[in-house]
Amino acid sequence: EGGDGFGLFFSILNAFAEKPYPPRVIACTHFSCARYLSETPESAHIAFKKMECFIEHSGQKPGASNLDDQGNGAQIIYLYRLVAGISDNSLGLFCARLAGLAETILRRGDEVKTWGGG
Repeated sequence: EGGDGFGLFFSILNAFAEKPYPPRVIACTHFSCARYLSETPESAHIAFKKMECFIEHSGQKPGASNLDDQGNGAQIIYLYRLVAGISDNSLGLFCARLAGLAETILRRGDEVKTWGGG
């Protein structure tokens, strides 16, 4: 997952971190495999942060799909707080529903995401 692009992203971060006086860098990525960066050797020059949000569920059914979790009856509350960690969910399906994409497209996106392991 990520291929060349993720390799380049990771290499650039390492190159910055290894400098005697590393620059301050804020790096944002859509690579879901970035969560594995936290398993790399610790560096005093790299900190992983994410924006905190809360998903409020109303009427969540056991075994519901990710799409149900981010759609019908779910409400996202943005807390606008930077916290330690790496995000494990882009909330893409939730955002797509808010943008008005057709339910058939959302369902297919959920199938592909589930099949792809993300």
